[in-house]
Amino acid sequence: ADDDDGPSEAMEMSRKLLRHLKETDASAQLLSSIVSNLWDFEAIANGTQRKLTTPDKTELDVNQVTRQLLELLILSPVANQKKNVRLQSILDPQVPSRLIGDRSLMVRALLNLTVNALKFTSKGHVTIRTAMLSSAHA
Repeated sequence: ADDDDGPSEAMEMSRKLLRHLKETDASAQLLSSIVSNLWDFEAIANGTQRKLTTPDKTELDVNQVTRQLLELLILSPVANQKKNVRLQSILDPQVPSRLIGDRSLMVRALLNLTVNALKFTSKGHVTIRTAMLSSAHA
């Protein structure tokens, strides 16, 4: 009976490891995008010549990117300073998981909007919401 448990346990461990690796990779991409955006902002603020990040059209999952950004923001000093403000999300499952867009630009916009919302909210909550407004069928 022990021999039967071994392979299934190993498969389960492999699935968990793969899931963690995918999450780590997605987080690393998100952080890389944020750092790149910070360098762009720094270059603009200092008036220095730096090639700004060019739009990169890739496949992305809007809800996943939003969830990952929210998880990072919850741990950030910006969110931790706001004891009376809760950061939350409402993610529409109708939003397709495979869209083509610029992940870096999406992160930049979401980060900017969310940080500003946190700065100007003294009590209550800030909600990041995704929604499927319409669907175009070709």
